[in-house]
Amino acid sequence: MADPPPVPAFGWRRTGALPYLSGGFSVGCIELEVPTPTAVGACPVLVLYPSLDNTSAHQRPEWLTGGQSEQLGRAQLADQLGEPLAMFLMRHLGPLATGLLRIPAARGLRPAPLPESRTADGWPVCVISHGLTGWPTAQTALAASLCAHGAVVLLICHCDGTACVGRCADADRQTKEDIDVQYQDWKVRQRVMRDLGVQGPSLMAEGEAWRRQQNEHRVLEVHAALDGLNQLLRSADPDNFEGFHARTDREVALFGHSFGGATVAACVLRDGTLGTRARFSHCFLFDPWIGGAACPLAESELHARRLTSELRTLRVWLNDGSGMRKNAGASAAALVGKAREAGARTADVLCVPSNSHYAQTDVPTVFENGPLACIYAAVKGKSDPDGKSITAHEALRNSISDALEPLVEESWLAIGLAPLGG
Repeated sequence: MADPPPVPAFGWRRTGALPYLSGGFSVGCIELEVPTPTAVGACPVLVLYPSLDNTSAHQRPEWLTGGQSEQLGRAQLADQLGEPLAMFLMRHLGPLATGLLRIPAARGLRPAPLPESRTADGWPVCVISHGLTGWPTAQTALAASLCAHGAVVLLICHCDGTACVGRCADADRQTKEDIDVQYQDWKVRQRVMRDLGVQGPSLMAEGEAWRRQQNEHRVLEVHAALDGLNQLLRSADPDNFEGFHARTDREVALFGHSFGGATVAACVLRDGTLGTRARFSHCFLFDPWIGGAACPLAESELHARRLTSELRTLRVWLNDGSGMRKNAGASAAALVGKAREAGARTADVLCVPSNSHYAQTDVPTVFENGPLACIYAAVKGKSDPDGKSITAHEALRNSISDALEPLVEESWLAIGLAPLGG
């Protein structure tokens, strides 16, 4: 009889500069194109699932592709370098700056058999919603940690114009759909609106309406990904997923960074309305965009709606050096108060001594430890003259532990044997 495949050791592991918590499963991945009831009609979703196979013999996706790097340069560096140069440099230097990092998940792995205690319910499911100028694998450390503890994780690439998608490098081959989903900059939109005669308060109202329309698009994508997951997996790879079952109708966990925080907040605020069964049990918001100018989440919705009694966790991170703490503090407190009123076991705001809005994503950790760290530091600039911030690596590790803590304590994850420290 052949030896069983090696199982990862419990505790913290690293892929390149990327830390993640291994809980006993290796991590498989598969890309799906999910049909959605939106103008675009579909969105890409990278699905991570528990496996017992060895990842070393299989292909692992890039953490940041050349196309995503190109769009990231357009979004973040066009003002300093001009759009053509920013896109050219980032397309070629972006992946290099990550050390050509590949995520700790592999394609083609066999799904692990469900633990006996979970056969009736299926694998627990998490959805991660990225922020403005984000991309799905920007929170791989968190996603891999969740999956290694026995959860199926959906990394959605939102097609509302907020993502650095980079689907097609050749402009001559781009379809209308490719152009529709590429990152759309507010400064560019402002110039177009001004050319059309929109000024002052009307311009700000246009920006707010635009952002909220994008958030509506995102909420639809979250539900579409959950609704279609099991069937799409079986269609994409029937040999491996014929008997696979993920629990998508209830007790789903949501994670959102920045704009994604507004998306998952909207999901839980609307959960269980119109007579539908409550779907979400845990919600984690990382430095969320739920306050301030052109906020994607309507203040009226935040104050008018209640949270369901099925929501057991609502945890919010606010970073000391980020504008989100000032703009979103009152909204975060209001959400936490609603969760406590609904009976959530964990409902709190964690204030993080970090100067980075991206502290709970992989981005600072990867780029600050990459071969072009000096260039990243020069572009980022020094925004913490008092030196009070914790390191990017500490902020990321702490947020992963703080996110897994209530899930492990409640036995929500399929396996919770790994120590959270170390």
